[in-house]
Amino acid sequence: MAPAIFRQEVEDDVLDTYFSNQKPGYFIEVGAFDPELLSQSKRLEDNGWSGLMIEACEEHAIRCRKNRTSKVIQVACGSPAQHGTTMKLAKLGGLSTVRADRFENDRRYDEYEIVSVVTLDSILEAQQPTSIDFISIDVEGAEMDVLAGFDISRWKPPLVLIEDHIENDSIHRFMKAHGYKRVRRTGDNSWYVPSPDSFNVSLFGRWQLLRKYYLGRPLRIVRTRRWRNSLRRK
Repeated sequence: MAPAIFRQEVEDDVLDTYFSNQKPGYFIEVGAFDPELLSQSKRLEDNGWSGLMIEACEEHAIRCRKNRTSKVIQVACGSPAQHGTTMKLAKLGGLSTVRADRFENDRRYDEYEIVSVVTLDSILEAQQPTSIDFISIDVEGAEMDVLAGFDISRWKPPLVLIEDHIENDSIHRFMKAHGYKRVRRTGDNSWYVPSPDSFNVSLFGRWQLLRKYYLGRPLRIVRTRRWRNSLRRK
């Protein structure tokens, strides 16, 4: 009985399994952070893929440019309503975010950077890739904003990774409405493929996903509230 939930460190194995019979393609990584550490695109690049790394934080973008061959764009991706504006990026390494309001009870941010915001569609219009074979969206709470500015029905990437923290069903509802099904979980990330895709999820894997996303949610909410209350008392 093959599992469907893994540690984040095995994400390269998920990529290798899914693309085992495919020639090098094109990837998009929104929220690149580090050129190697927990990168969802480094293995693909090493295997001959080309792609685009999008990173809002200047120092992270510089590090990616120095250590990767793929094109790096320093900007934050947002919704159409946010396009052309600037936002305050709260800096905390890989936990940096333009949605610090969502984590104010959990994290302490001491450094900030003003970043430009555009839609992912506007970037793709400028770069003009012929197709997208894999997209990763890991932007610490702003994932729905990125999806709002991305015409997923036009591009139809065959494999999608999205960080979701299982806070609610908004991301899953969006993906399901656009014809995708969830097939794996690694760390805080959900993996989606188009519903007709035959990518296998075992009966045990289905049970794992059901337990993780639905059956275990009430207890997880209680634990999170207790943890946040303990932080407030410190």
